[in-house]
Amino acid sequence: MKLPVMIGALLCAGALAAYEDLGPLAEARKQYPGIFEAGSVSTLTVKGTPCYVFQGEAEQLFSGEFAEAAGELYEEATLTAKSNFYKHFTRPGESLSITMSGCSVLYQFNNKKIYTVILFVPKQNVTIERKKLPPPPEPIKEPERVPAPEVKPEPAGQPVQKSTEEPAPEVKPEPAGQPVSEPAEAPENESKPDSEGKPAAVEQTPLERRIAKFTKRLEKDPHDLIALIALGDILRKSERDGEAIPYYRRAVAEFGNNTYFDPREKIRVLFDLAAIAEENGRYGLALKCYRLSLRQPGSSDQKQLATSSINRLRLKMLR
Repeated sequence: MKLPVMIGALLCAGALAAYEDLGPLAEARKQYPGIFEAGSVSTLTVKGTPCYVFQGEAEQLFSGEFAEAAGELYEEATLTAKSNFYKHFTRPGESLSITMSGCSVLYQFNNKKIYTVILFVPKQNVTIERKKLPPPPEPIKEPERVPAPEVKPEPAGQPVQKSTEEPAPEVKPEPAGQPVSEPAEAPENESKPDSEGKPAAVEQTPLERRIAKFTKRLEKDPHDLIALIALGDILRKSERDGEAIPYYRRAVAEFGNNTYFDPREKIRVLFDLAAIAEENGRYGLALKCYRLSLRQPGSSDQKQLATSSINRLRLKMLR
């Protein structure tokens, strides 16, 4: 999406004051509740001009050393608002290009957990171009199977052709008195009944044992950084990203309370969490992690990678 909207000025750490042309915040909440709903896009008259009004939010996930500055939350909320605006006009089977100018802040506020930005832009300053996408290629049809030729029985009285295949070896019964061969043993992981006839517990795999080990550590100490990171790593390597994200997030939250933890390991966890979040479309969380990595002492290559990733995510959030 093309957005020549003076992005540099618009995103500078909450420097723009809200216009509040719809009245003070408390009154506007009562009179226009729809514009305060998460992800909303509305049409209202602002400053006597028909405008699009769209909302975006950013959540403060961390505390202590890793608490995000108001300017960072403001930028994320603004990018989210523009992303919501783009999605509102997106239609299946079409490509969309939006150009706007004169985008400004209508309201902005922070309740310490959620930073909210409500933007507006005159409708006359918005150009929306749509193009139909080519239809998807038709699936390749498998060739029809030709039925096998019918085999007719040989007429009576004609000699039967002998098969070239060797006959199966004859299975002779074992002579009486000899022990019958025992059946094959069950696999090791299969449960076997105990002496009382009850099925025994199924043996855990090495992966399950590791998960159980660190889960027990967390039950004893929910702030155990080693256990949180270990569970995130194990689950990610097992391609269970959805389960890994909460453990990585909890670990990052604990970083702020542990200034002695290895900064290199902090950066590694932040990059891993950012990668998973981006793969799952959670661009806001990925953006937070890359920003937090810049606060850690690291190499110039790491900082360059984090900076380029932030720029890439900004573009993604505007599509």
